[in-house]
Amino acid sequence: MPQYANGHVCAIKFKGEVLQAFKQQLFGDRLVVSLIQYNADELKRLDKAREYGGNHPNMVTRFPPVERRLGRADTERIASTVAGEPYERSACLISPVWGVGRQPGRNAPASLGRY
Repeated sequence: MPQYANGHVCAIKFKGEVLQAFKQQLFGDRLVVSLIQYNADELKRLDKAREYGGNHPNMVTRFPPVERRLGRADTERIASTVAGEPYERSACLISPVWGVGRQPGRNAPASLGRY
């Protein structure tokens, strides 16, 4: 997995740029609004996410939970209410550091328990 310290260069190059090109090809000059579900507890991630979302004038990135000042607990509560059962927000299951400082989610593969 290519990565460059904390700059997320790999994610920008292999996610952001690819998604920008795909959106441009698919939608042309039409307005594209990306809705990213970061919550109000994750404000430091917003600028980096905007880079993934696109720098084209017709590509707008919005963060509905942040706009509504909803934190992780709020979004889990709302999702649990809608689903009718407990809901845990996901984390990247392929990251080697996933689960550091917390237990893997209830739907995570058992092998992740060692992280």
